[in-house]
Amino acid sequence: MLLDTLFEIPRPVNIRPRNVALKLAQVVPDQVFSDYSEHVVQFDKVPAWEEAQQNKAFYIVTKDIPATKDDWIGLFKENFTSLDDYVTYEYVHKCTTPVDERGPPTMERPQKYQVTIPDVPSRCRGNYCLVYFSQTEDKVMSVLGISDSFPIVKTESD
Repeated sequence: MLLDTLFEIPRPVNIRPRNVALKLAQVVPDQVFSDYSEHVVQFDKVPAWEEAQQNKAFYIVTKDIPATKDDWIGLFKENFTSLDDYVTYEYVHKCTTPVDERGPPTMERPQKYQVTIPDVPSRCRGNYCLVYFSQTEDKVMSVLGISDSFPIVKTESD
């Protein structure tokens, strides 16, 4: 798994988003993939999101890794220190749709997906990032991608 070389990962891990057993020992998201030249999930640059609104982001999967029903994307404060520190999350199979761009995907141009986070909590301002988690059938969890940080701003109608 991707993080095996950086962190000791308990096996097996019984994963539900509130029971994530992994801890990042004061590691900021930019350092998680420091030894890897390619993230498996690559997020596009995320524009500013608005609090208390439905928001979208886009990503591609660069390796032939099938999504499982337990894969999820979490919203985290920019400098999170624990994988338990997410603000909200959505399961990939419920919040993601493929985006058609110039024909069928190829190895050089992987399928792009749109993820919709339906409700960013109110008073959730500041810089955040998205983290893609994958869980295998044997309940081993991996972080497959982390977006660059992006701002969540006050809704204009407030």
